[in-house]
Amino acid sequence: MSVSLDGLTCKIDRRYVIPAAGRGARVESELIITFRTHVWNEDVAYQARRLLGFCEGATFVVLADESNGVLDTAPLEKIAHDSKR
Repeated sequence: MSVSLDGLTCKIDRRYVIPAAGRGARVESELIITFRTHVWNEDVAYQARRLLGFCEGATFVVLADESNGVLDTAPLEKIAHDSKR
């Protein structure tokens, strides 16, 4: 599922972990929010922090396309990739 926030698209991925048989019927779920971008400036950082404010209890990461240079997303966690390689 994707969500658009002021023109920025955010992908929502819900992952389920089912314990091994014999360890009970408990099912845990974790929600991971990825904020995908190829630029990082004050406006984009504001949108990321704004989305983060709605993600209590979820894991929030920036999925950064660093094809045109490193993006400093600190203090937010980042998964970086380079589409030119």
